[in-house]
Amino acid sequence: NKLWAGMGGSGRLYVTDLEDFNVDKPLTYSSYEHQRSNPHSLSDNSISSLYEDVNGDIWVGTYAGGINFHSRRMKQFTNYQVNSAYNRSIGWHQVNCFLDDEPYLWIGTGAGIDRLHKETGFIDNYFHYPDNPNSVSAGGVYSLLKDSRGNLWAGTWSGGLNRYVPEEHRFEKYVADGKEGSLPNNNIYSLLEDSQGRLWLGTIGGGLNRYLYEEDRFISYTHDPDNPETIANNSVNFITEAKDGFLYLTCYNALSVFDPATETFKNYTHNPEDSLSLSGGQTTLVLEDSRGNVWVATNVGLNLFDPVKETFLRITTEDGLPNNNIQGILEDDEGNLW
Repeated sequence: NKLWAGMGGSGRLYVTDLEDFNVDKPLTYSSYEHQRSNPHSLSDNSISSLYEDVNGDIWVGTYAGGINFHSRRMKQFTNYQVNSAYNRSIGWHQVNCFLDDEPYLWIGTGAGIDRLHKETGFIDNYFHYPDNPNSVSAGGVYSLLKDSRGNLWAGTWSGGLNRYVPEEHRFEKYVADGKEGSLPNNNIYSLLEDSQGRLWLGTIGGGLNRYLYEEDRFISYTHDPDNPETIANNSVNFITEAKDGFLYLTCYNALSVFDPATETFKNYTHNPEDSLSLSGGQTTLVLEDSRGNVWVATNVGLNLFDPVKETFLRITTEDGLPNNNIQGILEDDEGNLW
């Protein structure tokens, strides 16, 4: 029952045992950092992503050092980096996202997709080749999702959406080509399958999109300045579904709440004259906790949203936060937020 926290820059990796946590005592933790003389140390101190797989093992993505694997059984790090070894190299140093798909771990990088066999350590690389229509459509992969139908989806920067076809080891592409029912934008930053099995895409520049499986086309929800019930803006960097079925989207300087039943949005932005409005800055993510509280993270503090009153309670360093730039929120088994 450990909490892992990665920091950017030269921040290192920190681990604390939640079994020993006491709100009345100072937090104790262990830290990991890169050591040149130790090949089993952390490969890079700048952490970009963390992932716990079904075995309870931890995968650490870095900005410049590839992937690190930490197992409680081994008590050390195994590094996967760019190298010349056949079937042993990841595609690029920058790691953006992970997807557990036993016995594989899929990895989105700045150069494409890697598939790592967790038992053997073999790695298959899927790069973008402009002359190969079956390759992944772009190098930068920022979101990976396997839906309940067994489809593996990859959202790319500038290459649209990709669906992996395992029988043929190729990728089917969905791009913004101007045709009716196509994507309006090729920058796919977030993917979500909701409780009804619907696939949603958040784009940077093309709003919210839903893929219709039976018709093999997309519905796009974009901003209309003349209609207040449309999305706040067309840049969606995070999507989550609340227990009531509503979708919460962070749209940089706004929070958009989407009702799939009516296909309408309610939008919330900062009003400097209203202390109960959303705090300023950029919204980064939303978490609905086990008590039904909706937390909205920004780079200028944390917000507790009341959907009934449509008000926000702002929490900042003045209330005890160590920093106002919130990059992640996690609820532990005891209901504590980190």
